[in-house]
Amino acid sequence: MKLFSLHTLNRLIFLLCITAGAKAQSDELRVSAYTEADGLSSNIVRCVLQDSRGVLWAGTPDGLNYYDGYTFNTFRKSSTDTSTIRSNFITKLAEDQVGDIWIGYLSGGVSCYNITTGKFRHYPLKTYTKSDHIKSGEVTMLFINRKNEVWIGVAQQGMFKLDKHTGEYTRYNLADEKGIAFTSDAFKAYNTVFGAYEDPSGALWLATAAGLYYFQPATNSMKQLRETPLRESAENRDLFLCIARQGDKLWLGAWAGGMACYDMVKNEWKHFSYDYYSPTTNIIIDIRLLPGDSILFISNDKGLGYFNKNTGSFSFAGSDDLIKTGDYKSVYQDKAGNIWIASDRGLIKIWRTSKKFSFHALNTNVSMNGGYHRVNVAFENDHFLMLGTSYSDGLHIKNKHNGKQYTLAFETLPGEENFLLVTDIIQDSEGIIWVLTRDYIYQLDTTAMKLRKVSTPSSVEKKGNYFIRIQEDISGVLWIASLRNGLFAYNKKDNRFTHHYTSDKQGMEYIPTRYISALHSSKDGTLWIGGGNGFLGKLNITSGIVQTYATYFPKEDINANTVFDIVTDDSLSLWVGTDAGLLQYQVHEGNAVFKQVFTSENGISSDFVKGVAKAEDGNIWCVTQLSLCRLNPCTGVIANYGYSDGLENPEISSKIQTLYDGQMAVGTIKGYYTFSPAYLSQLRETAPILVTSFNVNGRQRYYGNELARNGKVVLDPSEKMFAFEFASIDFNRTSKQQYAYMLEGIDTGWTTTYNRYAGYSNLKAGNYIFKVRAVGNTHKLDSEAIAVPIYISGYFYTMWWFWLMVAVAAFAVMYFIYKLRLRNQRRVYELNSRAGKLEKEKAMIMYESLKQQLNPHFLFNSLTSLGSLIRSDQELAEEFLDGLSRIYRYILNNRNKELVSLLNEIRFSETYIKLQKTRFGDALQVNIKVEEEFHHNKIAPVTLQNLLENAIKHNIVTGEEPLVIDIYVNETNQLVVKNNLNKKPFVETSNGQGLANLSSLYNYLSEKKIIVKETAEHFWVSIPLL
Repeated sequence: MKLFSLHTLNRLIFLLCITAGAKAQSDELRVSAYTEADGLSSNIVRCVLQDSRGVLWAGTPDGLNYYDGYTFNTFRKSSTDTSTIRSNFITKLAEDQVGDIWIGYLSGGVSCYNITTGKFRHYPLKTYTKSDHIKSGEVTMLFINRKNEVWIGVAQQGMFKLDKHTGEYTRYNLADEKGIAFTSDAFKAYNTVFGAYEDPSGALWLATAAGLYYFQPATNSMKQLRETPLRESAENRDLFLCIARQGDKLWLGAWAGGMACYDMVKNEWKHFSYDYYSPTTNIIIDIRLLPGDSILFISNDKGLGYFNKNTGSFSFAGSDDLIKTGDYKSVYQDKAGNIWIASDRGLIKIWRTSKKFSFHALNTNVSMNGGYHRVNVAFENDHFLMLGTSYSDGLHIKNKHNGKQYTLAFETLPGEENFLLVTDIIQDSEGIIWVLTRDYIYQLDTTAMKLRKVSTPSSVEKKGNYFIRIQEDISGVLWIASLRNGLFAYNKKDNRFTHHYTSDKQGMEYIPTRYISALHSSKDGTLWIGGGNGFLGKLNITSGIVQTYATYFPKEDINANTVFDIVTDDSLSLWVGTDAGLLQYQVHEGNAVFKQVFTSENGISSDFVKGVAKAEDGNIWCVTQLSLCRLNPCTGVIANYGYSDGLENPEISSKIQTLYDGQMAVGTIKGYYTFSPAYLSQLRETAPILVTSFNVNGRQRYYGNELARNGKVVLDPSEKMFAFEFASIDFNRTSKQQYAYMLEGIDTGWTTTYNRYAGYSNLKAGNYIFKVRAVGNTHKLDSEAIAVPIYISGYFYTMWWFWLMVAVAAFAVMYFIYKLRLRNQRRVYELNSRAGKLEKEKAMIMYESLKQQLNPHFLFNSLTSLGSLIRSDQELAEEFLDGLSRIYRYILNNRNKELVSLLNEIRFSETYIKLQKTRFGDALQVNIKVEEEFHHNKIAPVTLQNLLENAIKHNIVTGEEPLVIDIYVNETNQLVVKNNLNKKPFVETSNGQGLANLSSLYNYLSEKKIIVKETAEHFWVSIPLL
């Protein structure tokens, strides 16, 4: 993009300022040309349009271009894609009421580009006659009226009214004053409409090759409004190319006819020409009405100009070749007040820039460094403006009342570099102006205009102190900071200096560096000092005690090596400029507490902050290595100002000074800049933001209709990748635009970036909302955020309802399995219960059988013994009978019990043994040794009786070989019945099932089994105690 600065367009600047409705410090008009090198499809531009969204459209012979302020994108014809434009040669553009773009071609009719679908619809406009049909000619006019009807002018074919829904059209031919249409070969050139204006009644005023026409669509009536009759051979000055209305007058630009004015009330014509002597000039291609008394126009022979309606005079801004002469087709003014010209030299833009900073050159006769002298410090009061320089001729003073100027030189210290350097200027509470130079301190005698040197403290070095800053405290003492010898206090009353530097690290007055570069006296009387080694301190002006504050904070990654400047604001914040950023401390009860740091990460152009100042509006200004920055302490918003804002000289001094009128000044090479901090602090609207592209899986997706219909954009499960492109439509952008975007449902906060793209992939099914806004920079507010709701549908197996169905089905299956298992368990339990019951019944039957088996045999033997006793010993027989009755009473009492206590079973067994001993005497020996602690355990009834009976039944019991039976509880808590083994060769009443039945019974009663062991000498049975 070529950029040209115009210096002779003051009038046009004024007009554009009025049009834009803005007032700046100073304005500069610039001309830029967009060509093929900038992405335009062709250097030849035929028409230009800004749509309702802010996008700029340009028609060329090589396609349709749209421009979002960043890049040009081009639509071209494709023979394989019917959805593209019909032809590449575009002559006219228009936007209808719904935002669709209409395109007119050199041939081929017109097309409508649907913004919401991204598709073109074509209307060929072929004209049929009896003998032949004529293809569409060049479209010379595209006009959309308030009813959203499309009116089309076609070269030599009159005017068409198009029904955009059906594609049908009605043709209207122009006619002469007699009503004869211009359809013959001799007059068809006049049958061309170039422009239209719709009045409040809906009638159209037409600028045509045959003059001005008045057309009423309701009655299809057309009236020619000519000053003189149309003649074929004569020169006509009413070949009108454009038309506009202001008040009761129509203004028309003509080919070789200059400017024409038609009074609609008086029916009068006026013609104005800028060249009365050349019939081939006065070619006005297009016009734009401006506020006031001017009309902006373009002409092929004179270029860009304006016409004064009151005086009838023409003026041209022809100092630039771009807008001097050329093949111009149209002029257009966008919403920001920019002028766009379609020409054969590209798309020309004329735009106004506000000079935020005004440069004031310093005229000097002396430059000690080859022309790179600079203004180091500026000072202004109600009488004088003073500029302290370096490498020049000293102090420059201007008397604002009489305009006189003075240049005052001063001494340099022997042994120092031989150049003049003013480092600071202040006015004290008594009105005395103090001028600080590198080597000396001066008072300014404003009457004699002379500098009077004050006695200077000596330096410990051969060179001077190198004074850098001077401040007055509330007691009237002057404090002077030096770069080589610490801090000095100067008492004006007794002309005495006090040196505040000591190498004694233990002293209360200790300052850890000789290099003092920062000095500030706050309103509360506190003196803040700073310098090398990261030193920041507060000095008590009465006691001289210095309190040091840290500038090294490892957690925040802050390590300041040098403090350059210090200032306090009204909210008791201390602002410290360092080589590690701008540090903020909060002063509370005299102590400074570190609060935060502002660096390049926060938006400051550089971490190297060498100057700090407070403006009258409370904002903090600082000088960095790269630019001038403004910080709003309340909001934290940072603005950077550089070359594009008017600071064309990159080397600005570190001292920012507030001037008498509230403006601020900063020195630079060969002069200084002034600016209004109040003006720069005014917040303005950021240009609106627009989603320029939405790509899904790498393909463009137009979602306008879908969003209007559904309220959201619906993506299929396979559409896992999508990206948005967005732009803030600002054609005058001078710096990078920052954006903030987020996808609600994924992002937890705004992502801030200078990139205009945001992409996402592999998202889960669900609802999301994409939001984006333009972040306000410099002096602008954030734009309103735009939101695009998105719904990503999932595969059926990823949808919640599918998993709900799966869960229900799984639950049903699990429930069915559970019920089936429960039923089977119940059946198994029932079977096991029945089996157990049967087993129990079997065991009980077998046990009962055992008892029944033992009872008769025992009864028979007992009765036999009883009969013998009756005959021999009746008393013993009586005892025997009593024991026998107790035995059977025990059996009867416990016959339905599964278990009895071991104690009862032992007592029962002792009765049984007593009866048996009546029979066998000493041949039967039974030893029962069961500890009392086991008496509470359980055992099956008559277990011991059966085992005792079993031992007696299977063994020989004689006096010579007695049967010894031991009953005891072993170490595993089992009841053991053990006897010596003297088996009978044959047992008549044994069926071999006694112990087996007893084992079955105990298998039912306990998991512990009966243990039966037999050796050559013994036989024993171990019964589990229950």
